[in-house]
Amino acid sequence: MAVLYINSKKEKAFLWDYLKGLKKELSISECNEIKKLLTSDTNEYRYCYENVFNEIIKEKENRKSIFTMFDSDEVFLSDIMLEKTEAEYIFVGFPYDLGASQYRGSKFGPSVLRYNSTSILENETLRRKGILVGDLGDLKGEVFKSNGKEFYYLINVIEYLLCSNKFPIILGGDHSISYATLMGMCESIEEFGIIHLDAHQDYSGISRNDWERDLNHANFLDFLVERKEIKSITQLGIRNNILSVSHAKINSFSVEETISNIDQIIDSLDKSIPYFITFDVDCLSTSIMQSTGTPLPGGFEFREISSVLIKIINNLKILGIDIVELNDNQKLDAMTVNQLLILILLENKRYKNEHRIY
Repeated sequence: MAVLYINSKKEKAFLWDYLKGLKKELSISECNEIKKLLTSDTNEYRYCYENVFNEIIKEKENRKSIFTMFDSDEVFLSDIMLEKTEAEYIFVGFPYDLGASQYRGSKFGPSVLRYNSTSILENETLRRKGILVGDLGDLKGEVFKSNGKEFYYLINVIEYLLCSNKFPIILGGDHSISYATLMGMCESIEEFGIIHLDAHQDYSGISRNDWERDLNHANFLDFLVERKEIKSITQLGIRNNILSVSHAKINSFSVEETISNIDQIIDSLDKSIPYFITFDVDCLSTSIMQSTGTPLPGGFEFREISSVLIKIINNLKILGIDIVELNDNQKLDAMTVNQLLILILLENKRYKNEHRIY
């Protein structure tokens, strides 16, 4: 499927072939002209851009109907390009767990979240609150390969959504997928920070550059920490502090330190830049989260993590979030995550209304 978009960070326009993972650079004026032709009532596009248009149509013809988060609208990348969707918050599933070192069940995370979401809340209730959500479905390969081409697809999806002023919510998947979500941020945003909620640091301190060979769920930050776009990484809920590795960009806090000092932690952050939240469900207490491959006792209880998230969202500009490491062992655990997603949607909408960020 072909998609046109403008990346203001790079001051360039792109024609992206989603199926082949290729991007062709265009002039911004050329991109705008193509969009104008595609959205017009004339047949002029047939002579210049018929193949582009045909690929957009095929996207809808080829996709089977999907379960969606909170029974939200099923959306397509072409809907966003042609401004045919009102959805602001876009769910994307990435059912991948080949980067896990223990139990590999997190590829089922997106489906278990979707199937259990409507028992908590449905789209109409969100719409009445002014929260417009859509679901792009799962990013799929015919056969997923470890650190394969699907990672490039996800990078491009994140870039495209951010350049289209959408709020991506990525449903994983093991934590290695955060390499792709954050690289998509790097492609789209001049500078930003990361809020990393996790029991583990996921950073070894070893300099790495061959992510296609070495990336896994326990070292994804090794491949990102030196990126110039990433200004800070704030880790909350870390429970192996005695083994933690230091870096000038990384500040790690235990559960107890986070709960006691969250206001001071937030005050220390640069409010002039936006932030991306990467949320590993093993940051939660094993009393409310057992559906994860590498659980550790002593995590956040539900009220504690709710309070932490509310303060983060009410004080920082958040551009997106990924949820990782959830498997399908306990459906009740999916309900816990869905409840936190509702909280994030409500609080982010409130923040945007108060600060007039559009």
